[in-house]
Amino acid sequence: MALHNVVNAWLTLLVIAVLTNLISFEGLVIFALGGYLMIQTPFKAFNPPY
Repeated sequence: MALHNVVNAWLTLLVIAVLTNLISFEGLVIFALGGYLMIQTPFKAFNPPY
């Protein structure tokens, strides 16, 4: 899966959650951290050290 697809899916879920008030502040922090880790992981996994 392309990185921009992952980011777009995550942002879409975030917007839906905020607009529908289904997420608390604590949940928002956890969700943001999870999204950050999701974005960082592909770079670490697919970026061989040179």
